[in-house]
Amino acid sequence: MFRGAKYGSDSVSDEIRNRCVAIVGMNATGKSNFGRALASALHMKRCDIDAAFVRQYGAIQAFIEKEGNEKYRKYEEELVLRSIQPGYVLVLSGGAIESEAVRKSLAKNAAVIWIRAGKKRVMRNISNAKRERHEFVGKDVRKTAEDLLAIRDPLYREVADITLAERVRYSQYIPVAIRELRTFHGHEPSVSESQNKCS
Repeated sequence: MFRGAKYGSDSVSDEIRNRCVAIVGMNATGKSNFGRALASALHMKRCDIDAAFVRQYGAIQAFIEKEGNEKYRKYEEELVLRSIQPGYVLVLSGGAIESEAVRKSLAKNAAVIWIRAGKKRVMRNISNAKRERHEFVGKDVRKTAEDLLAIRDPLYREVADITLAERVRYSQYIPVAIRELRTFHGHEPSVSESQNKCS
C-alpha cells in the first residue's frame, strides 16, 4: 500500500534505523497494518507482540482462560522487554503500556508513535473486527472502551514521541510518521544486543 521512497524515507537518519520504533495505541486501531507498512518504508525489521505471543504460547484468549490474565501480562511484559531492539518496528498490544517496566524501557530505548483513537472509533473498530479482542470478550463494548481509555490514554501520552491524531487519515500515517521521525532526537539507546530478539 505504501512505498517508502515515495515518502522520502531514505532521508530518515541512521539514528532512527539504529533505534527501535515502537507503535502504541488502543485495540483495533490499525497498529499491525501500520507497523507492517512503516517497517517496509523504513527498511527495518518488524515485530508484532500479539503475533509473537501466539507463536510462543498459543492463542491469547485460550492462554488467559487457562493461566489467567496476570500471567498473560507477565509473559507479555517479558516478551516486550526482550523485543525493544535497535532496527525494529515494534507493534505493542493495547494493554502492554500498563507495565511500568515497559514504559521505562520505551522512554529510554525507542521512538514511540501513538495511534490516538477516541471511544467512538474504538467501539466501531471492535464491533467490526474480524477477530475477537480478548479484553472485550463477553463484555459491554462501550463500557470497556471507556474504562480502558481512561486508564491507558494518559500512559500513551506519557511515552509518545509522535502522535497520529484522529484527524490524520490512515493514508497519511506513513508520510506524517516519517516527517516526524526525521526530527526525532532521543536518548542514546542502551538495550543490549545480546538480548533475545522478537521471534
